[in-house]
Amino acid sequence: MITKTFNNPKRLIRLHEVINICGLSRSTIRILEMDGKFPQHIKITDKVIGWDYEEVLAWCEQRKMSRK
Repeated sequence: MITKTFNNPKRLIRLHEVINICGLSRSTIRILEMDGKFPQHIKITDKVIGWDYEEVLAWCEQRKMSRK
C-alpha cells in the first residue's frame, strides 16, 4: 500500500505515515521518542496522536546528513 504524503509542512501525520516516511517500526519510534531522540507526538484528541510532518522530515534529513 502506498500512502500519498502531501507537502504541507504544517500538517500533522499519524503513526502509519511516520512509519512509511522513516522506515522505523512502531516500537522503535516509541523508544526513540521516550529517549528524546525523535520528535515528540502531539495529542490531537484523548485517543489520537500525531506528529508534525516538518519535524519528522527534518529528523530524517538529519539522520541522512550524519552518515557522511
